[in-house]
Amino acid sequence: MRVVVFDDDPELQQVVNLVLEQEGHEVVAMHSAVGVDTAAAVVALEPDVVLSDVRMPGDGYRLTDDLVGRHHPPILLMSAWIIGVEEVRRHGAADLLQKPFDLEELLDRLSSAAAAGWKRPLKLQDAAEEAQEEQRTG
Repeated sequence: MRVVVFDDDPELQQVVNLVLEQEGHEVVAMHSAVGVDTAAAVVALEPDVVLSDVRMPGDGYRLTDDLVGRHHPPILLMSAWIIGVEEVRRHGAADLLQKPFDLEELLDRLSSAAAAGWKRPLKLQDAAEEAQEEQRTG
């Protein structure tokens, strides 16, 4: 599985990269979502899943918002802040990984997100409605 990882914490990024590589995954490490058209760069890499911190330079929500407007890979957001999975799903992310996390949980969540496959372009309104429907149907 090819995973694009965004995190501005170099120590966490190094651990996540090492664990994923030891599990046989290809990792593309990115330290922020600032600068060039990051969403286009991510799509061009054709990852199976994107793992992104929410609070970092360039903002994980903004990256997610930019990705969902085009054909995009599943997105798993992670955060040390107390936020709900409903909030990240309103932005079009597949799931939330709360920091600190167990490495097995990381691997399980990435596999689940990747299994969903690439998504069609969404408007943020559509993403919010899909999140509400999923919450209702459980």
